[in-house]
Amino acid sequence: MNGKGEATLQEKLRRSLLAELALIKPEHLETFWQTLGWKPNPVEMASDQSPTGTLLCSRPGTLLTQASRSVNPFAWLLARIAPADWIKHCRRSQMPWAVRFLLAAASWTLAMWRLSERLHGRRDTYVRLQKTAKANAEQALDAALDYHCAQVGHMPQEQRREFIAALPPSYREFKKAISENQRRRLRDVEHQGSKVLLNPAKDRPLERLLVTGWLNLRIEDPQTGNIALLPGLCFFSDQALCDIAELFNFRFEDVGVFRKMRQRLGLVQAGAQVHLIANVKRSGGTLSFVNDQGTVFTTSGLSWPGR
Repeated sequence: MNGKGEATLQEKLRRSLLAELALIKPEHLETFWQTLGWKPNPVEMASDQSPTGTLLCSRPGTLLTQASRSVNPFAWLLARIAPADWIKHCRRSQMPWAVRFLLAAASWTLAMWRLSERLHGRRDTYVRLQKTAKANAEQALDAALDYHCAQVGHMPQEQRREFIAALPPSYREFKKAISENQRRRLRDVEHQGSKVLLNPAKDRPLERLLVTGWLNLRIEDPQTGNIALLPGLCFFSDQALCDIAELFNFRFEDVGVFRKMRQRLGLVQAGAQVHLIANVKRSGGTLSFVNDQGTVFTTSGLSWPGR
């Protein structure tokens, strides 16, 4: 695809991604970062010895500083850097594997949010709420109750109280409309929270590996115990993702599972047709990360928690 065609496609992807990210309320995202204990900081990440650090470092420091102050730093950058300009920069710098990096970085926030929602049972109930919103009133109320309970059930007590106190007047009408049994369930969840913090059936370790390593892959070297900063998984082809997952003893049917997983989480790869890491090959005790140009780097082994 030529530069103009890629820029047109990226503009469509950018509008769609920014529209979806805009659905996350800033105050909810701020709470999410606090719960996570970490918020992406482009200024700090620009100093990393990694492809992500190199790409961020190519932008003006003032731009990165402003982005870091935003509640959604990568969405802020995506909205202010024109796709055509970024594509020209990547091709001029001989980095065709990074033409969609801004999309990849912003999509990471969406994927983190979606994964968190799924682990807490909110994602599926929200989808059900959307589907039943135009159905009969009883089904819609039941779906709305499921979503509200999933939403507040895992909040710390003080946060739960503040959230409920700030609900709009329509919430009172909602409480009147549901049945007495439903109100009892609502009171239990709002006062005591959920008895199960996470749903193990929804905790998918392969998705966690993909999301947590999307921008920078931090891996422990089993030989030395040192933490190595490898290129993020957004720079890997689907085949390379398959290769590295197999190293961690994940089992799946074929490489297409990663394409479906990325689509489900909303992740966008940094490369369009060319990827920094095309394959991961094992030879004896050495792992080689390669592309069409040759070997990008090698390591003696990889270790990931629980694998």
